[in-house]
Amino acid sequence: MSPLMSMYEELLEKLLAACLSLYKDRLVSLVIFGSIGRKIPRPDSDIDVLIVAEGLPKWRLQRVREFDRVEASLSGTLDNAAQRGVRAEFSPVFKTPDEVKKGSLLAGHVFLVAYYLGSLAWN
Repeated sequence: MSPLMSMYEELLEKLLAACLSLYKDRLVSLVIFGSIGRKIPRPDSDIDVLIVAEGLPKWRLQRVREFDRVEASLSGTLDNAAQRGVRAEFSPVFKTPDEVKKGSLLAGHVFLVAYYLGSLAWN
């Protein structure tokens, strides 16, 4: 594994812990996709993450505000990564299990890619 991917792996471990802390039993799946999911990140790669959780707020902005607590808890980790040359930002997509079941082109594609590339962080 490249040193760059190792730094992203550290971030992902902390992201998972923060999501488990916030969503608790509501968290169904956490999927990393994009360049990091494909394990070919650049120093400026964002962290594309699909969060499937029960009981998410109805509106996207409310979901983002809830996730702000995850980002706040990781601010020191992100600052440390930036000092080491990795300018990571999160790009979360939020879905409830019902939304995934009803059909979400993005969620379906992400799950398929994650399955084949082994990027399913937690399920």
